[in-house]
Amino acid sequence: MKRKFLDQYQLRMPEGLRDRIKLAADAADKSMNLLIVETLEAAFPDEKEQLRAALRLLDAKIAELPPERQAPLLEFRKQLWVDLWYEPLPREEDDDQ
Repeated sequence: MKRKFLDQYQLRMPEGLRDRIKLAADAADKSMNLLIVETLEAAFPDEKEQLRAALRLLDAKIAELPPERQAPLLEFRKQLWVDLWYEPLPREEDDDQ
């Protein structure tokens, strides 16, 4: 499946870096653009995708447990997602200041 690239950024590189990227891309049978994008994605991973992957691992481990031990862990997992990705509602006392 092809990805859509919507953002463009003109990049100035130190002398010789373009040639090294070209050699690496050719050796990997990839375009320079794809090699650069893959390298940047590895260096700056999507936090939500990392969390989803960790939760998938947690789900698999929870599923291996006896049912009576699963419920509290599933509740913890649910709360973990909420705590990490949803901002709490402002408290009323914050509005008074």
